[in-house]
Amino acid sequence: MMLDVSADIFAIVIHCDESILGVEIGNGYSFEKVYLDVLPHKDRLTNNHEIPNIEYINSCLTDKNGKFFICLKKHNIFQISGPEITPNTCCQINDPTSRKQLEPYEDREISYLYQMFSLLRIFQSGNIGYCDIFFDYNYKMFEIINNNVQFVSHSYGKNIFDDRKYFLFTPTVIECNQFLSNYMGTPFNLLKPSINKFTRGLEQYDAVTGPEKYITVLEMTLLEKDAQYKKKMLANRVAILIGTTTSEIIHIHTNMLKYYSYRSESLHEGIKTNISKEELYNLEQYVRDVLKKCLYLCKNSAASDPTVTWNEVKRKLINDLKHRVTVAKTTGILP
Repeated sequence: MMLDVSADIFAIVIHCDESILGVEIGNGYSFEKVYLDVLPHKDRLTNNHEIPNIEYINSCLTDKNGKFFICLKKHNIFQISGPEITPNTCCQINDPTSRKQLEPYEDREISYLYQMFSLLRIFQSGNIGYCDIFFDYNYKMFEIINNNVQFVSHSYGKNIFDDRKYFLFTPTVIECNQFLSNYMGTPFNLLKPSINKFTRGLEQYDAVTGPEKYITVLEMTLLEKDAQYKKKMLANRVAILIGTTTSEIIHIHTNMLKYYSYRSESLHEGIKTNISKEELYNLEQYVRDVLKKCLYLCKNSAASDPTVTWNEVKRKLINDLKHRVTVAKTTGILP
């Protein structure tokens, strides 16, 4: 016996504004404006005085109609197997095997959302994301008995104190949608280890761990495993990859040498770094720009060879960077 399951997914999206309403992340999801007085799961998201929980208080917006949030929603219907019915035997109405069948659906949806929100944060800066995601299921047993099941996934590692807003100008919304469409799926999966490390860096609360994570992302993306003189090599390759003018290449190179020193002092010498918030965000943007370049290479490489691996893409990238660094040194752009 197959059961039709009605599923509703809901989450408050933090640190964004109404400009995100035009973003399309696909797979049946939509961003919607939801007022506080009709907020689903309000008892879990606010206190007795309808004041939002600390995770959401800075994401509550106001217009002439009252307080509201930007929320993520999806409605879906799918099937699961019902309990086997045999004559003259009892049948458990609240069958635990039915709940077990819902878990793969939750895992797929959470994995998909992780991919799309990671791409949003690679596209541009801003602490967009969610802390709680609600799965509400309803299905009938024997066409008469309603079963309601709820599952809540809480993101314990989410940095709720980074108050940088995620907002998009109208032309940028179109670019953002194209970016998501271009790099979801295969390009994202090829670069996933580097993206995972970057997203963990974004969730750090302090200015010490952040540089360590970001430099590690750049190392694992642009350096060979047995590379020596990493500091100079990484500064050269980052500058050449994302710099667009001679002055910009020189500036990025100088900054990267400084940022690498911060990381070395913190990681290897136990010295707390003096990196400023501005420098931390600057380093974050360097990583973001590098990942964008690599996603582009992954997409093109996969288009010509669907079986391509990240190691193959990386090898071609490094060979190209070596050549460009040599040219830059010959022309006096790099020391």
